[in-house]
Amino acid sequence: MSMRTNRIILPLIILVLIGISACKTGRKAVRSTEEKDLKSLVQDHCEADFKTLEGKMMLKLTNKEKQYSSRATLRILKDSAIQLSIQPLLGIEAARLVVTPDRVTCIDRINQYYFQEETKSLSGSLQSVFNYSVLQSLFTNQLFLLKKAKLTGSDYNAFSMEKQLTGETVLTEKKHSSKISSLFTFSPENDLSETFIGNKEQTSYVLWGYKEFETMENETLFPTEMMIQAFFNNESAKLNLSFNSVNYDKTVNISDSFSKNYSKITVEQLLKLIQNLK
Repeated sequence: MSMRTNRIILPLIILVLIGISACKTGRKAVRSTEEKDLKSLVQDHCEADFKTLEGKMMLKLTNKEKQYSSRATLRILKDSAIQLSIQPLLGIEAARLVVTPDRVTCIDRINQYYFQEETKSLSGSLQSVFNYSVLQSLFTNQLFLLKKAKLTGSDYNAFSMEKQLTGETVLTEKKHSSKISSLFTFSPENDLSETFIGNKEQTSYVLWGYKEFETMENETLFPTEMMIQAFFNNESAKLNLSFNSVNYDKTVNISDSFSKNYSKITVEQLLKLIQNLK
C-alpha cells in the first residue's frame, strides 16, 4: 500500500465505521426455518456470548469506483475496546482504529498523524448517532437500541415486527427522540442478515449486511462476510470484510498509544480529507 493509498483508506474507514454511529444465551449453531416470535428473535440476538474476539480478514474499500484492499485484524475486548489494524504488507501495521466507550483514536503510522476525540465530542461534530455498543453489536451480528447502552432479552417490546412475503422478518426500533432510526432484517433461517441505521430521508445512513455464516469452535454462528455501505455528507463508500479466521476468548492486546512525534488532526481536518478524496 502506497502512502497515497493509506491516506485515502484511513479516513474512509472512519467514515464507514463511525459516520453514524443482560441476555447471556449467545447465538449457538442451531438454524431452523421455524417461524420465531419477536421475543425469541430478540433473545437470540441481544448479546454475543464471548469475552474476546479476534478475526483475520481481507478488507476491500470501494470509493468513487476505485478499490483498495489490505489484510486487517479485528480485535474486540467485550464492552471495553474495539481495534481494527490495517496490515497491507508482511503483517506490518500501516494504520489502526481503536474505539472505546469513551473515545475514538485513529493512527496513521505511514504519514505519522493521529486523530483522537471523545465520543461525545465526535458525535456532535459529525451530527450523527454513535456509541460503543452499537459498533460492537454491528461487528458481532447482534441487535441493539440506539439510546440504550446494553440490550437485554426483556427489551423485545422496544421493537415492532413485520413478516415479509419473501420469508424474511423485519424488526424496527420503535419511535424515540432521535431523528435516526434502526431496522433489522432476518433471513428465513432466522439469521440477522442486514442492519440499517439512518434518517428517514436516507441522506445519511449505514447499511451493514451479513452472509456466509459458519460455525465457530465455540459452536457460535458468525458471518464471515460483512458488506458495509455508508452515505454521509454526500460522500459514499463501501467496505467489504472477508474473514479468514475468527477466534473467541483468546488473549488479545489492544492499545491506542502512538509516538509523541505524530501530528494531531481535528474533526474538521478529517472531514476535509474525506471531502478531498479523489
